Amino acid sequence: MSAPTIDREGRNALVELMGYRFFVGGETGLDDEYPDEAPIARYRDDLQLMTDLAWLPRWWLIELGMPEADQAEFGFSLEPDRLRRALRRVARYAEEACRCDPSVDDEQREVFEQAGRSCSRVLEELERGGER
Repeated sequence: MSAPTIDREGRNALVELMGYRFFVGGETGLDDEYPDEAPIARYRDDLQLMTDLAWLPRWWLIELGMPEADQAEFGFSLEPDRLRRALRRVARYAEEACRCDPSVDDEQREVFEQAGRSCSRVLEELERGGER
């Protein structure tokens, strides 16, 4: 079984959505899912997901014009059950931002919808056992 991957377009959409949730929206929904864990433990899977997506290097590599900015495919290191949970949560973020957040403009909504579709594709790949 090969590990699931995401293409660059989907990765960029997920990074934009997660950045919005962490830095603009300030709401992650993790308090409800992990009420008994320390705050950093609640973020463990989301932070690993962002690391796998190379979220910080994405902006720096593009800004600096580095060839690594052209990476086309990204893999995930979370074990399948944790990855499923994280992606379902991210898909929920996308839906909530598009439906409920009046500060989200049309351009952001399009990106967030792409993020939701990308989550669905990776989840489908996980359900198929990572077969390509």
